[in-house]
Formats: sequence, C-alpha cells, structure tokens
Amino acid sequence: MVVSTVFGAARMKIFRYCLYCSFAACVSACSSTVDINKVAWQLGYDSAVVKGHTFSHRLVFKEGSGDQLHVYIEGDGYAWLRSTVAAIDPTPAGSLMLEMMKLDQHPALFLGRPCYFDTSDPACSVYYWTHGRYSKMVIESMATVLIRETEKYDSVVLIGHSGGGTIAMLLADRLNKLSTVITLAGNLDVAQWASHHKYSALTGSLNPMVLPLLDSGIKQKHYIGNADREIFPAWTQNYVNRYKDVKGCSIEFTLLPGVEHNRGWIDQWADLLQSIK
Repeated sequence: MVVSTVFGAARMKIFRYCLYCSFAACVSACSSTVDINKVAWQLGYDSAVVKGHTFSHRLVFKEGSGDQLHVYIEGDGYAWLRSTVAAIDPTPAGSLMLEMMKLDQHPALFLGRPCYFDTSDPACSVYYWTHGRYSKMVIESMATVLIRETEKYDSVVLIGHSGGGTIAMLLADRLNKLSTVITLAGNLDVAQWASHHKYSALTGSLNPMVLPLLDSGIKQKHYIGNADREIFPAWTQNYVNRYKDVKGCSIEFTLLPGVEHNRGWIDQWADLLQSIK
C-alpha cells in the first residue's frame, strides 16, 4: 500500500508537470512574436546578432544623415504569461521602437535586450526577462555592445519605451558620448511600479529612482501619456523632482494628452524628434 501511494504521488507530479508544459507550449505557440529579421528586411535595414559582455544581442541598423546616433530600446514584451508562469520567449508580438525608428532621419540602431528577438543564446534563462530584467549583468552586456557600436559617432541619444526607458537610464552613465536620454512611459521607479500593481519585486534588478543622479551634462527628456495606466505620471514627476536643486541640469517632463502606455506614440514621434539636439 505504501509503495502504491508513493508511485501514485510520483505519477501525479509527472502529470502536473506535463500539464504545465502543454499549457506553456500552447500559450507560446498561440502568442506569436515579431520576426525581427523579416521586419528589418522589409524596411531595408541590416540585422545582425553580436556578442556583448555576457549575452548575445540582436541589432538592427538604419542609415541616416548626421554624426549623432539614435539608439532605440524596446520595452519588456512578454515577461510573464500569467502571474506565476514566466514566458518561454519574452519577444513581443510587434516592435513599437522599429516603427518609431522609421520616422527618424538620423543614423539609428535598434539595440536588442538579452534573450529577446531570436538570438539563440545559451546564456539566457527566465531570470533575465523576469526578476533580473534590469540587472547589472544585463546592463553591462548592453553597454559593451553600445560602446563598440558608437565609436564612429560624435554623440549618442538613448531612446527607450517602458522597460526600455528603464534600461536607457541605467545605461546613461556608461557612455562617454551620450548627449541625451529619452524615456517614453519609462519605468523610473521599479519598486513603486511593482508594489502598486502587486507584481513580484524585481529582486536583482537596478532601480533608477534610488541610484545616484546622472551627470548634469546629460540632457534628460521624459515623456508620458495622461492615459497611461501602467506607469503613472506622478511617478515620473517624482523622479524629475530629484534634480530640482541641481544647477546646470537640463531635464524635462512632458505629459502627452490622449497617449496610453502602448498607444499614441507613433503619432507624436515625428514632432518630438524635432526637439532632440
């Protein structure tokens, strides 16, 4: 009887594991991810996978005029399938940043985050798109690529949406040629964001809100929509207020009417680009 019970428990564990795998595989198959190579080819851009400090990164290059490089960083994509089940692949179904990059007349680089956009990287694990998505290891690897790819340009502008804005801020003090950092619905207070939405704390990730202030020579532009329900304007304002007593600092907070977390940015982007120097 004892033997039967033990084997019954083992069979139940196997059944539950298979059920989980079937669910995860089904969701993964049903939630399509963007084919970045195909999109880049359709737009006439070059695409490549390059090695960073630890990870491989997908890059998409767009030619343009001038000696200032604009670097675009995508948001968090599919980090979780549901509250307790992490995604098998975090790559989003589309790319807002590539769509916005089309409107940019400057030379532009789409910088892929670790484990996103089909890099087939053995260094990847679920941790690096869930709790460790803004970890020091992630930032160091992306910085390694950026320093190498920006050598021939006079200046660099970092542009990030949502979690990509978080990463842009964390990269900012690692680039000597950085002129401006721009966040679009950027998650600038990771702890408050997780607490408010009752998400699990991103243990191991860095938080721009509690890090030292950026050098006053780096221009900051933070945009957020008044219809955003993922990142609240007050959180961005709180971040900007940290610089109120810093002399010579150029930092702007702009509230955009009618813009949601993922909607309305493309309509605004051509005009916002005009303010980048």
